[in-house]
Parts: sequence; C-alpha cells; structure tokens
Amino acid sequence: MSSISTQTVELLKQLIKIESINPSASAKGSGEQKVAEFLEAFCRERNLPFEYQEVTDGRANFFTWVPGQEPDKRVLFISHMDTVPVDNWEADPFSPDERDGRIYGRGSCDDKGPLAAMLMALSTLGDRKPRYTIVLGASVDEEYRKKGARKIAQSGVSYEAAVVGEPTDLELVVAHKGSVRWQVEVEGVPAHSSKPHLGVNAITGMAKVILALDKINETLSQRVHPWSAPRPSRSRSSKGVRNWRRYRHPAGCGSTGGSYRESDRRTRSRR
Repeated sequence: MSSISTQTVELLKQLIKIESINPSASAKGSGEQKVAEFLEAFCRERNLPFEYQEVTDGRANFFTWVPGQEPDKRVLFISHMDTVPVDNWEADPFSPDERDGRIYGRGSCDDKGPLAAMLMALSTLGDRKPRYTIVLGASVDEEYRKKGARKIAQSGVSYEAAVVGEPTDLELVVAHKGSVRWQVEVEGVPAHSSKPHLGVNAITGMAKVILALDKINETLSQRVHPWSAPRPSRSRSSKGVRNWRRYRHPAGCGSTGGSYRESDRRTRSRR
C-alpha cells in the first residue's frame, strides 16, 4: 500500500471514531460539529485555507480549497459529515475494524470514506496550481433534510462542475432519481362505537390514501430513464408498522380492532 493510501486509511479511521449521527434522525446524535473541528485541525496543520458556512441551529458546512489558475472558476468536491443512527450494531460502530481489505464502522462507506479520500487528495496538491479552484465541501444534514446541500446551492457561488462522494461500488454515476417526502394526515370524526354512523373513520381514509399512492407508483414505474433504475423506490413510516427503517419496505404491519365503552376524543392517522 502506498504512503498516500496508508494515510487515507488512517484518516478514515480517525473520522469513523467521531460520532456524528444526525440529531434529527436520533436523539442520541451529536451532529457534525466534532467532525468539522477535526477537519479544521487537519487544514491548520497543512496551511490549507478553510471557512464555515452556518446552516441551522449551530450546524455548519465546512469548506477548504486550493486556488486555481482561474480562481473565479471552481470545481466542487462534496461529501457529508453526518451519519445515520447505529441501531442493532453488534460491534462498536465507532471503533474502525480493518479486515480483508475493508474497513468496518459507521460512516466508513457513507460518507466518511469519500470525505477522507477527497481531503487527502486536496492536501497532496501542494504548490501545484490546478486550472480551476478546487473546493472541498463537507456538508451537514444529508441524512435528513439536506439542509447543508441546499445552503450551498442557494449561496450564490457558482461551480463549473461537482463531484459528489457517495458509495456507488466505484461506478461513475451521472444521474440521480431524487426524492420527495411528505406527511399526510387524515382527519376523522369521533363517535361512540355503538353509533359508528355518526363518525368518520380516519383509518379507513388513510387506507384509501395508501391505495391511491400505490396506483401512482404503478404509473411512475412505467417511466424509464437510461441513466437511472427503472422503478421508483418508496419508504413508508407508520406507528402501526414493525421493524421500520429508512429506505426499506416495512417488515410487517399490524392492526387491532374491537368495541369500546369509551370513544376517543379524536381519530387520527398519521403517515
């Protein structure tokens, strides 16, 4: 393994040791600040310029760069600092384990691996001046609402091109399906179980919404683009769904019925 490769692996291990779970995804998450502070120290040691871009609630994007021969033209390399939670890990997710040519630990692939590679590549440019300014951006909140990426897009700074560091099995990806997320609430009218005709069942209404979404999905499934997967992906969350995780279909769903002496004040189904 070359010296640069060895340094990159060690850099990745140091990043994995820093817990940076998105606090919006888990109450146990500390957020990205400690990773940003680590990146700042890395840049200071190598005399690399850096700056923070405030995003929300004390969470900030981090930037470092190497000026180019045409400094007003920029190429952006971007990875994110936050990770998803660590539920159901059998080993310590923040103790990197290197075996069989791989490194195991939370964020090793998504997204601290790309971040380490980009940071090391930038730091090795030395006194060489690339044609365009090379900017490395480390963003916040990618695993939830993408607020960091949105802030960069809305900053008014233009880039000639961008390279996004995400795990792709080392395949070059040039298109993205994107995502749309929403919350649906169905309001019902409460009624005593002995007089159901006086009420409106919100659960029945939500069932209709879900069936309508399935119909929409059938239509979307017919749209095929040569640069992306043929079918849209769906994720649902519900209080009645078991073993739910983001980006996965639920493993099971249960329902309980019966008659009750007391009626609920409000019948509501939330998705």
